[in-house]
Amino acid sequence: MSSKIPERISGPCTRSDWGVYTIRSGTAKSSLIVGKISPWLNLDSLNETVRKNSEKALHQELCYSVHLSLPAVLVPLKSYNCVNLAQHINTSITDTHVQQVWVHVPMKSPEDDCDKHLFADEEEVSGNEYEKDPWEWWNLFRTICGNSKRVGLALEISAELPSEEELERWCGEPIKAAILPTSLFLTNKKAKYSTDSDWCQQAQGQGPGILLPVPCSPLSASDPDTLYSATGFNTLRRDRMTNGGGILALVNNELEFKRRMDLEQQGIESIWLEVSPYKSNRSLIIGCVYRPPNQKKQLDIDIEEHIERIHLLNKETIFLTDINIDYKNRPKYDNHRLIKGLRIMHFKQLVDFITRPVSKTCLDHVYSNQPQRISSVSCHNIGLADHVPVFVVRKYARDNHKAHNSTRITYRNMKRFDEEAFKQSLQEAPWDTAFVFDDIDDIVHSWEDIFNSILDSHCPWRVKRVKQDTQAPWMTKKVLKQLHTRDHLLKVARLSDDSDDWSKYRAARNYAVSMIRSAKRDFYATSFQDNKNNPRAIWKSIKTLTGANRNTDAIKKLEVDGRVIEESSEMSEQFNCYFSSIADKLRNQLCHVNYDLSKLINFVASRKDPDVSFMVPAITSAQVSAIMMKISSHKATGIDGISARLLRIGMPAIAPCIARLINLSMSTGKFPTRWKTAKVTPLFKGGALSDPSNYRPISVLPVLSKIIERHMYNSLYAFLTEQNLIYSRQSGFRKHHSTETALIKIVDELLFNLDRNKVSGLVLVDYAKAFDMVDHELLLKKLETQPELDNVSQFAKGYEDYLQCPLQPLMDNLESQTYEIFERDPIKYRQYQKAVHQALLDRVPEDKKDSYVTLETLKEEEWNGNVTVVSSDMREWDAPEQADILVSELLGSFGDNELSPECLDGAQRFLKDDGISIPCEYTSFLAPISAPKLHNEVSQGNDTTKGPLAPFETPYVVRLHNITAIAPPQQCFLFTHPNRASRIDNSRVKSLEFEVKTSFTMHGFAGYFETVLYGDIMLRTAVRYCGLDSKLPLLEKMHTEKGLVRVVYITSRPSSPS
Repeated sequence: MSSKIPERISGPCTRSDWGVYTIRSGTAKSSLIVGKISPWLNLDSLNETVRKNSEKALHQELCYSVHLSLPAVLVPLKSYNCVNLAQHINTSITDTHVQQVWVHVPMKSPEDDCDKHLFADEEEVSGNEYEKDPWEWWNLFRTICGNSKRVGLALEISAELPSEEELERWCGEPIKAAILPTSLFLTNKKAKYSTDSDWCQQAQGQGPGILLPVPCSPLSASDPDTLYSATGFNTLRRDRMTNGGGILALVNNELEFKRRMDLEQQGIESIWLEVSPYKSNRSLIIGCVYRPPNQKKQLDIDIEEHIERIHLLNKETIFLTDINIDYKNRPKYDNHRLIKGLRIMHFKQLVDFITRPVSKTCLDHVYSNQPQRISSVSCHNIGLADHVPVFVVRKYARDNHKAHNSTRITYRNMKRFDEEAFKQSLQEAPWDTAFVFDDIDDIVHSWEDIFNSILDSHCPWRVKRVKQDTQAPWMTKKVLKQLHTRDHLLKVARLSDDSDDWSKYRAARNYAVSMIRSAKRDFYATSFQDNKNNPRAIWKSIKTLTGANRNTDAIKKLEVDGRVIEESSEMSEQFNCYFSSIADKLRNQLCHVNYDLSKLINFVASRKDPDVSFMVPAITSAQVSAIMMKISSHKATGIDGISARLLRIGMPAIAPCIARLINLSMSTGKFPTRWKTAKVTPLFKGGALSDPSNYRPISVLPVLSKIIERHMYNSLYAFLTEQNLIYSRQSGFRKHHSTETALIKIVDELLFNLDRNKVSGLVLVDYAKAFDMVDHELLLKKLETQPELDNVSQFAKGYEDYLQCPLQPLMDNLESQTYEIFERDPIKYRQYQKAVHQALLDRVPEDKKDSYVTLETLKEEEWNGNVTVVSSDMREWDAPEQADILVSELLGSFGDNELSPECLDGAQRFLKDDGISIPCEYTSFLAPISAPKLHNEVSQGNDTTKGPLAPFETPYVVRLHNITAIAPPQQCFLFTHPNRASRIDNSRVKSLEFEVKTSFTMHGFAGYFETVLYGDIMLRTAVRYCGLDSKLPLLEKMHTEKGLVRVVYITSRPSSPS
């Protein structure tokens, strides 16, 4: 049944494909009716209209399922991009009282079906592993839903089962239903064999020369051929007379063949065909033979004689057989009588993999008397049979010519690329959804998913067959066009064999040669002229011209420990092992040296200002853009597949989220794994090609990693330069320094010594594998002697993003540990001391300054025991006399949130009319922030005595760490002391407007304050959107779009201290 929606409802509610389905369980004949949401819903669409309509329709359909009292609703999961869908489902479970949600997930991703693309000339390539893994889809979905028990799994069984390791991940998952598509089954209504269409599609992908013989047990002589037919194939069969079964052969319609009934023998199950691929005059014999298991010796003799008759035809023969002799059991296989006979007839067995996974045996064999003409033998896990099908490709001259003279390259199709549309898509992308995770690696993966999905829509991946990987730099479009014209005229001349056509061809050929020579000459002349002041570019042109940098020798084999390796995957592993272990092997050959860093420590201490500390500042969007624009657009692309050119184009839109990503990485102290994983290419240096030590690695990291590296370098280099900590003789890796400056210094020293009749001696060292020999432990120890963590960071260490309820100034019995923590604040009390000191100097008359200094030096001796400490409630205590200076440290993390103005107003009766109040003025600030980690912690608050909304209505004291400011902070309330107004009113109301620069999910506000203690001595927490006592009143999260103005009303309603 389908739901009926009233016609008067507009928008997404006018139509629904929501339906009700019946699921039968077990043998008890019981049924469970579940609902299924409409397949057109796409809550994670980049199109805002589609997304909003989908959200509204989903809510309506879930409400309708509650109305029908359905026990569960089936929600299909189509990709890894499901964050918004999961969030709405998680909310709907509570809001709409849905009983259960079953997430429909395929066991294997449809995009992972590579069989359809094995021989395609052009295909789309996915650059993301998570996109292909349905288990990752499910894991992301249930994580966002908080692992709710009301979210179950409906697993769709795929035709091609994944590996055992992948299957194990589904074990233990809350599977509520298993979905079996009808396409899985190979039987019809009579439970007879029906051809799997995947086999036929696989065969058609191989070309017209494919034959597919299938030993088939359900075959029955009474069944018509149409029962087993397949589109595009001729059906041939040989039925078994008893107990059903036989052999079925499907032959492509484009293939010229005839069945050789004269070769088929009674008592032996076989089919033999004579085929002529590509209309070849040289035919070959292809057949299929079935040998039942555990047969008598006579049957093996009959099969051997049967194949010998075919062998005597003196034709190339290929036959496939379910021989029921395990090739993996080589002793038994080699000693078998039938195998010995086939070997005498020069038939070679070509299958060396498991063809029956259940028993882990190789029972399906392919034999050929011309094995050198077989290009490949493979198997594919198609269908539900216990044997996997085996595919054989026989190569021909045209196929061999193409294979050896062309290369497949993968590239992004930029023909229809629109920069403005691309920038607009980046502006509208939901970047904040990537930051819902706590782990930086998950955030980077999600960010790359969003960026690559936009890239794929604007410039999709393409696979193209080309003759060369890269064209010559002088090859222009005009030259290419002339070459195509030349080739076309050659074909015409060969077909017509006309003298005029041959004359046209020769003229076109000569003109093409002339154009190539002119293009080469003009290119290199221009290159040398333009780069006459650039030796590096000139040498590059010379190497290109002479072919010196052309490495025509491919890595065909490696020799490691006397073993020859020719498999490409194994050679890659050997290179990885060698490159990763070479540094340790070289260092192990050196003797251990004890490091004496005393001179370096003294050097740093003599130059570095002790009051100056190093701290890497947060990177801004402008800095991200500036660094990215200095990176060449031709920079090699890393494993993320994101090129520097596309990043430069989209930088205005993505700079804020990249800055947020880098700041999060620095604040968490974790460098993303993705950004430190490199593509390594071995570059041959010289010597034997088979020796791994004759190669050096060329590592290519993702472009985004260059931004954070440059920012760290700029910060550290600026600090070392300002503090004069760089050795004056250092020439490497410094601006305005190079090998030339080092040589000039050495030459000056030599000439100076010659003038003074001194002898100079030089020790020149050339390090082998210099970068591999760098001692990282020594580098880290040297770095420890340089910049230290600033005092504020040391004090706040361990309190980052740690939520605390604010202290009340009138609360009794605060623990002494609380005051000890306060007193360790390295900034607050230092500023207070300066303020009190300056206030005392200002209060002492000019002629009493000397006596004040004397009192200052003698206070410990003379005042010991004479200072009175009063422990009392300020509201009840009467001072014996009024004070000159009133000092209070009641400032809260938001300035006035701990009743600071009320307490100071109540205490100013102790102050003289011209007395000084410390602090004398303070201002509070407010800023909207995105803080998913803090929001999750608040959401888990379980204080049942205060109600479910109490955690969201409580202001918290927190050292803000993993946050992003959505907009700059704005001023809220201002208070001054002493307040001499006749009627004191500390209530405040403020309306603030925040303009959002980038789309974010807002989780609340951060509160800061700035106070004037005395004169120009200040204390603030709003310097870099974080401080010692920052406060975060978290609210319900809301999505903020770019350019949106958020209006916030904030009210301060104080209580009287009395």
